[in-house]
Amino acid sequence: MVTILLTDNDSLLQKNIKYAFEIMNKDHSVEVSNFENALEFYQHSNPNITIINFDNKELADKSIDEILEADSNACVLALSSTEDPDIREDILKAGANAIVPIPLEYSEKKIDEIMDNLLKVCSVFDNKKCMGCKLHVAN
Repeated sequence: MVTILLTDNDSLLQKNIKYAFEIMNKDHSVEVSNFENALEFYQHSNPNITIINFDNKELADKSIDEILEADSNACVLALSSTEDPDIREDILKAGANAIVPIPLEYSEKKIDEIMDNLLKVCSVFDNKKCMGCKLHVAN
């Protein structure tokens, strides 16, 4: 069983990504948390992979700091709508292992695009911290 922690304050995005994982592969367990309780959920669920929306950079930075302080081997993927190379570099410096592009304006119609981007990133992702998430083989 692959456990995924999705951290964001957008409950619609959380609900849709969780549902997409559930219909994609029954071997995925998705926990959702907001930024304020990300560390608590991380410690409780011990996820294989943590996905944090970095479009709220201040809260995302705090969450990733807390998680990486608790577990320096945590696998963190950053959701981000930015194309600014400086901001993308800052996200990686904060500790994200990779960046998954998401649309600037989120709607339920965009969930397929987000999931496609997530699977594309994972299919070429070669990071020992994140091995075992098996997202790239989930069909």
